[in-house]
Amino acid sequence: MQPTRHRRRLGAMTRWLIGAALALGVSMVPIQAVQACSCAMPGGIADTIARADVAFLGTVVDAAPGPAAPDGFGQTIRYAFDVERASVSTEAVIEVQALDDPGGAACGFAFGIGERWFVAAHREGQALQTNLCSGNLAADGMPPDELDAASELLAAQPESVPDPADDGAPAPVLLLTVGAAAVIGLATIMIVAFRRPDRVS
Repeated sequence: MQPTRHRRRLGAMTRWLIGAALALGVSMVPIQAVQACSCAMPGGIADTIARADVAFLGTVVDAAPGPAAPDGFGQTIRYAFDVERASVSTEAVIEVQALDDPGGAACGFAFGIGERWFVAAHREGQALQTNLCSGNLAADGMPPDELDAASELLAAQPESVPDPADDGAPAPVLLLTVGAAAVIGLATIMIVAFRRPDRVS
């Protein structure tokens, strides 16, 4: 009977050690990964725009590796968007960061260069961030009426730097050049006129 009891005790102790090891391992996994990505935010386009610090309709024109995520969980990718319309006044091209974990447990997101998107972003310090739960929508996949509604709600036009050549007024450098040429021309005529030798009759 002794060997049987010994085996039972050994088996119980083994199960207890395995359970303890599993519990310890789970406790060491970052909370973000344990929670996974949950996006329970009801509402339509108007609610998405209201929740965002900046929402816009734009096309991806560039992408590059970004800094580490603010929470230290992974790396980000920086996306440059050519903005058509926005919820607030923005520059013509703005940068938005997303975690390099598209569709994963950390709510990452990926955009393709040349793709047109409705994007909702929030501020993290000086940077704009977006993720799987932000409410981003590919413009090509949106119904026309929904896309029109989003465009109407995004009333602000992106800011652009005015071109001085387009305001109808001559540039200061051009005025100075013309004025200098006129003065030099007049001085040359006067010099030539005064240096003409008198003719002897």
